[in-house]
Amino acid sequence: MVQHRKHELRKKALERRAGFSGRDRARAAEELADQLLSLPSLKQAKTISAYVPFGGEINILPALGALFDSEECALERVVMPRVVTGEDRLSLHLCSPKLFTEVLGGETFVEGYGGILEPPATWPEVPFDEVDVIIVPGVAFDRDCMRIGYGKGFYDRMLGQRREDSTAIGVIFDELLYDVLPLEEHDVAMDMVVSPHEVLIRS
Repeated sequence: MVQHRKHELRKKALERRAGFSGRDRARAAEELADQLLSLPSLKQAKTISAYVPFGGEINILPALGALFDSEECALERVVMPRVVTGEDRLSLHLCSPKLFTEVLGGETFVEGYGGILEPPATWPEVPFDEVDVIIVPGVAFDRDCMRIGYGKGFYDRMLGQRREDSTAIGVIFDELLYDVLPLEEHDVAMDMVVSPHEVLIRS
């Protein structure tokens, strides 16, 4: 059964991720930043949806700070998701450049669904159709740019509402990039998957 296979893979991937050392995580974040900064779609994006790393997810904050600081990049806004209580969906809220250049300094996130840090509902909401690039975390990705998340489907539903010409980029540790994942009909493909040492583009 696909659901059982996904559950077992998710469990093993999370266990493996939990075993990464702090040094390995820091190195992976630096190498991932280099990969992301080389992507034309990110350099050209004015509005990017990102995330605050949770539970050992690969850290994209160094990459976001570098994008803001680079004169070669068009980035103007970064938005972060929050779970809308009782509505089973994500909303996107505007964050300032200070968040990334000072690594969370000066802005206060709140603990939301599942203990994940997310922007307060009072921060300005940005419509999905204004987002150029969506950076998507996950438990595992595969070489066909498919994703396994935490099983609640928040990102799958959000990606179903994105603008057709936007770009969805999954980010992951090299060790959690699989050849093929067990999938269900509702699982949504990324346009690209980026790890510290690979850039995969969905054909």
